[in-house]
Amino acid sequence: MMHKTFTTVALGCVVTLAAGCASAPPALDRGIAYYHNGHYFFAADEFSEAIRQDPSSSAAHVNRGIARVRLGQVNAAIEDYNRAIQLRADDPAIYFNRGNALVAAGQYGPAIEDFTRAVELSPVYAKAWFNRGTTRAMAGQTETGMQDWLHAIEIEGDPWARAAMR
Repeated sequence: MMHKTFTTVALGCVVTLAAGCASAPPALDRGIAYYHNGHYFFAADEFSEAIRQDPSSSAAHVNRGIARVRLGQVNAAIEDYNRAIQLRADDPAIYFNRGNALVAAGQYGPAIEDFTRAVELSPVYAKAWFNRGTTRAMAGQTETGMQDWLHAIEIEGDPWARAAMR
């Protein structure tokens, strides 16, 4: 009986040690989880930690920018996107996200430039075409905005997204 108790206690200690050694999810993953649960402040904090751990992570900079836009910290978000572009200038999604932040900041000209760069890098990026059209319309360029909208609807492969664009 004593031997069985000792084995159980020893096994319990091993399980406890193993659980203590198990690593927590990386900061980037925690940030994404917080973001998806609507906890943007905590998400931004985790993305900041991810940047401290790996300053060359464009994903951490982009995600912090997205969270900061949700928090109303548009200028800080634009800075995050600027850094992400320095790290990955070939990623159309970064230009798309910075374009959205620039629209929120009322900077339509630079936003149009970013959406243009996104569609140059990915000509089938329907959301970038659509947002460029919207921004052009907001800037008083309704004719070219309409052309962008029609093109976005034409190239969008998802019927639900296409219907939302109409």
